[in-house]
Amino acid sequence: MRPDRCPLAWLPAVVTALTLGGCNNVPPASLEQAAAWQGTYAGTAVINDPALPGPVCAPQIPIAGFVVTGNQVSFGEFSGTIRNDDSLEMTFRRAWLTGRFVPNGFVGAMFVAPTEYCQYSVSLSRSP
Repeated sequence: MRPDRCPLAWLPAVVTALTLGGCNNVPPASLEQAAAWQGTYAGTAVINDPALPGPVCAPQIPIAGFVVTGNQVSFGEFSGTIRNDDSLEMTFRRAWLTGRFVPNGFVGAMFVAPTEYCQYSVSLSRSP
């Protein structure tokens, strides 16, 4: 379903529209650059297709404990490195989370198994 060297290339156009810079070997952000994103974030992932039945995909997934320390991000079992274009890609098992840091927040997309249909738009705000 997905190329091994570019795990997010198959995601829908909504991800591409965010110009996330996937699979272009962007170097990691410096610690000084990433300092702007330090903190804890929380928000919601909302299903892209609300017509999907509830037992297959949850309509919303609350996200809390998304923590940026240096240029590293952790969220549950996910972890990743912020790139110097402020983008981020993280995987855990059969789930992907990708996006970009924006002033006081993070926007992106998430794919959650069991099917490729469980695709979400992610919007997080930094906690004060």
